[in-house]
This record gives sequence, C-alpha cells and structure tokens, in this order.
Amino acid sequence: MERIAQLIAHFNIPATVLINKADINEENSQRIRDYCVQHGLDIVGELPYDETVTEALAEQVPLVQYQDGPVAQGLRAVWIRLEQLLLK
Repeated sequence: MERIAQLIAHFNIPATVLINKADINEENSQRIRDYCVQHGLDIVGELPYDETVTEALAEQVPLVQYQDGPVAQGLRAVWIRLEQLLLK
C-alpha cells in the first residue's frame, strides 16, 4: 500500500481506500486506517469477510444480485460514495 500511496502522490492522482475483509484481522485493519489518516487518504468503505462472495463467483452471478448480505450492501454504499466523490 505504501508504494501505491507514493505513486499516486507523485503523480497527484486522487485515490481512496477500500478495506476488504476488514473483520479478519482487526489489528491490520487498524494499521491501514492509521496509515490512511497519516497520509490523507480517504477510506471509502470497509467490507467484512463473507463466504457468499465465493458462492456468487462459483455461480458466476454478481454478488449484488446473488444476495443482499453485508458485503453486497457495503459494495452498494461504496458505489454511492464513489459517485459522490467523482461528481464533486
């Protein structure tokens, strides 16, 4: 993540962070949050681990159509947030 942050800073590219499987390792997720705060990176969302992601992939169905669990809801929220950021 540090290399990507340096690259986007060098080229002045706007960026946000999405923490995937944020509930798997809370300590690591907190390190990511801290890094983002220290480097001025916006966290657009955090998604929990969910086995239905693998099920949707196996069925070749988009997750947001496969079920309406926490990851699907989180992805919808991230999409809305990204739209808001892009329309600024």
